[in-house]
Amino acid sequence: MCKRIKNFEYYSLALDESSDISDISQLAVFVRGIDSSFNITEELGSLIPMTGTTTDKNLYNKLKSMLENYSIPLEKIVGISTDGA
Repeated sequence: MCKRIKNFEYYSLALDESSDISDISQLAVFVRGIDSSFNITEELGSLIPMTGTTTDKNLYNKLKSMLENYSIPLEKIVGISTDGA
């Protein structure tokens, strides 16, 4: 996935929040990208445990950290969808 991400021209994200068996909120981030040859890839980018509060600021900071880990520039994100996360 990391090798493919470097070749993506544009990205979209899908976010889903749920709780695990120990009642800890988990933020699932799915990354979909397209490269210059129009090859589309979609993978689970990360499953982020949200300990403590799950305010919009907490979600944003965790998401931004994940994007930085994968070197995904915010300027190339063309869409974000959520289920209310």
